[in-house]
Amino acid sequence: MTIEKGGWDTHTNQLGTFNDYSTQLGLAFAAFAQDLGTAIGRVGLLCFGEFGRTHYRNGAGGTDHGRGQAMLALGGLTTGRIVGRWPGMNSDNEDKYDNTLEKTVHMYSVFGELLRSVGVANVASLFPGTPMEQVGAFR
Repeated sequence: MTIEKGGWDTHTNQLGTFNDYSTQLGLAFAAFAQDLGTAIGRVGLLCFGEFGRTHYRNGAGGTDHGRGQAMLALGGLTTGRIVGRWPGMNSDNEDKYDNTLEKTVHMYSVFGELLRSVGVANVASLFPGTPMEQVGAFR
């Protein structure tokens, strides 16, 4: 199952918008977990955005598209670990992604672990040509 909530592309007024959206997201996760009760132990929930953000604020009080992004994994199927590594800031790059974080874990590797944890066989065939490394996000 997937759920989509648009509006996270915060090029303006990020402090207000992101605060409101992240509060709504946290409340939705809490209600979901409460509704599931003990069944949460058999669930893997993955939350992510389609692109990263720059770390600096633009002139409109927002941020622009960047490379690295965060993913949030919840539920009993998760390992509870932070996966990936801190890549440092990329200040030598002259393109539009100057001073953004580089990704260190491919999002399909995380998807793949979640799918394997619920019994999907041959996950690599779902993402042809993508390296499917074990990252330790899901059991």
